[in-house]
Amino acid sequence: MNDRNAASEEALAGLNRSLDAVQAGMQTSDALLRAGRLSQSCRSQALQLLRAGLSPETTAFRLGLPIREVSLLLKVSQALAAPEFVDGLKNIRQRADLISSGTYERNGRTTDATN
Repeated sequence: MNDRNAASEEALAGLNRSLDAVQAGMQTSDALLRAGRLSQSCRSQALQLLRAGLSPETTAFRLGLPIREVSLLLKVSQALAAPEFVDGLKNIRQRADLISSGTYERNGRTTDATN
């Protein structure tokens, strides 16, 4: 009988924890709806969970966020981390440095703008 009571109390405690998590998620969702967008801390938390291997659905549930928002955040994060994007940024930065130094390339020829 004591084993049944202990198991019931443990199950009840688990349900209470789950209920607390759902209520906290609802509060987060309410704040999100009022703000109209994901705050930086919400995005950071979501990205941490996604990088840890959680699915967008699980991440959204844990943080009380819309699944579509978390899925979009994951897609944007992956696109920004893509080698093509990073290489493009490096090329833009190199060109900006050349232009700011007064040297730039036009039609395959290097020009010194200080002359």
